[in-house]
Amino acid sequence: MEHDPTFSVISVEHVYTVLDSRWMAIRTTHRFTLEALQRSRFFLRSYTWDNAVGIEKPPIILSGRNQSGTTSHRIQGPVILGEKGKRLAVVDLGRVFEKGEQEFLEIEHFFVRTRPDDSGFVGHAALPGCREITLRAYLPARDDLRPCFKSGYTETKEWKHTEPLSSAPSATSPRLEVKHKVPNPVAGMRYRITWDQNRSDT
Repeated sequence: MEHDPTFSVISVEHVYTVLDSRWMAIRTTHRFTLEALQRSRFFLRSYTWDNAVGIEKPPIILSGRNQSGTTSHRIQGPVILGEKGKRLAVVDLGRVFEKGEQEFLEIEHFFVRTRPDDSGFVGHAALPGCREITLRAYLPARDDLRPCFKSGYTETKEWKHTEPLSSAPSATSPRLEVKHKVPNPVAGMRYRITWDQNRSDT
């Protein structure tokens, strides 16, 4: 993930929800607390969706709404497509932020995978200034999910730390919830929740 020179992500929550029993329809929600590093109104939201034969809907902005029902946050132009599923969305925050000012941003994505992988994950790579990361997944109930929390340096594919996680029934849906919070992430480290996925039709 490239560094955004204009805003720092102070805290972030990524929520990954599997919407169907075949593990194909995915909704992800991302909540950012941003702090301006310099005078700017544009936040660069980078993410990855590497599934050429699937369906990818444009991101939806959920934050920035005022009392009249309109929103000051919006995507500026089309999402920029890069190699190996790299994506870049330029988010207009609606006004110019001075250095040190903070803003809350919430974005939702919807994807459909026609060929789900054997495993899945939700994660975040920490950059300077990040103080808290929350990772959450809502998954179809099964006995062999084997969820894990992993962390490692961004410049290597190896994981420095791995630990098993437990799952619990969700209070709001017929799914299992897996979550993990990183209160003091280290810049240059990537953090993930991973799990095994069901590729059958049941």
